[in-house]
Amino acid sequence: MTRQVGGTAQLAKLSLLSSRFFFLFCTQLMLLGMLNACDDSDSSPSEPELDMAVMTDMTDMTVASTIDDRCPNARAGVQLLVLYSDRVEAYTQDEVGFKVTKSCTFIAQAEQGADNATGMAIGADGRIFIVAPEGEAGGAVYVYSNNGEFERKVEPNINLKDISRIWRINEGFAVWISRNASLYKLDTEGDFVGVYTPPEQGSSRLQNLNDLEYIDDDEEGRPRILALFSDRAPQLFAFPNSPILEGMGASNAVSVIETAVGKKLLMTGEVDGTTKGVGQFRQVNSGRMAPAYEETLVYESDPGFGDGKDIASFEDGFFILDSGDAGERSPSLNSFNTFGIPQEQSTLDSNDIPLEMTRTSIFGDF
Repeated sequence: MTRQVGGTAQLAKLSLLSSRFFFLFCTQLMLLGMLNACDDSDSSPSEPELDMAVMTDMTDMTVASTIDDRCPNARAGVQLLVLYSDRVEAYTQDEVGFKVTKSCTFIAQAEQGADNATGMAIGADGRIFIVAPEGEAGGAVYVYSNNGEFERKVEPNINLKDISRIWRINEGFAVWISRNASLYKLDTEGDFVGVYTPPEQGSSRLQNLNDLEYIDDDEEGRPRILALFSDRAPQLFAFPNSPILEGMGASNAVSVIETAVGKKLLMTGEVDGTTKGVGQFRQVNSGRMAPAYEETLVYESDPGFGDGKDIASFEDGFFILDSGDAGERSPSLNSFNTFGIPQEQSTLDSNDIPLEMTRTSIFGDF
């Protein structure tokens, strides 16, 4: 019995020693692991795995700038807005009025995803509407306040696929689709309404349309709209005859001049046959007879005409936008007095191709 008890005691003692040894062994292993983790001389600490999908989303995120960032010296006034595919630049006239300098980047539509904008229009309330094609989804409209702040995006509409231009008309906007040469109407908020048929026309299709200008309403409240084409003379869509304007051929752009006798027209395009320049027409009085061609103010050989991409008038003359003709020249904004005499040539600060321009009051709340 004594041996049995002694054997059992020895076994218990050995078991206790084994447990202590195992505990010390494990403790040493843990300490060794901690020391190795702290020692970076032989190996680098392991990095946590990154979720690549999250990283991609973070890369695609764009922080939108504010108007205070882009235009810290903004104040209310009339400026020239030049549209590019990804932004709108503002230019201020000097005290005389013929020289312009860049004011700021008024709108950065690329920050909202519109880096391929094709057209711009100013609403009746001063807001800015920019259109951009979005592939198979259609065309979208981006709306900005008169202060250059993003307000909303009108989601793509399949009817507006390949949207090319937008113009303000008497009630809302007209847009032109290059794919089918058709006009569609948007309401005052930029939402799609349906097809747009010009006055005294039986179809919404206008082939080779370059520019559209809402002149005014006649005595009966019917709109009068001028259309310019790349392959034929301008036409006034108005009751009752929608006459063709003789004196100019294919034309690029039009600007209305307010005069004491009515609204005269300035156009860039073919004058005197095949020569390009700026032609002036008498005031628009009705849709029965086209306004008469008054005179040629500028010829393409005159400094500053360039390609006559766009035109904007002001009290003492007008500006012509030279897009640079696909890189042959530096894009510029060039001024002329009311007699068509060249005044100032202002090179734009970018070699990007400008699409169009407008002269309007901005920063209404500043």
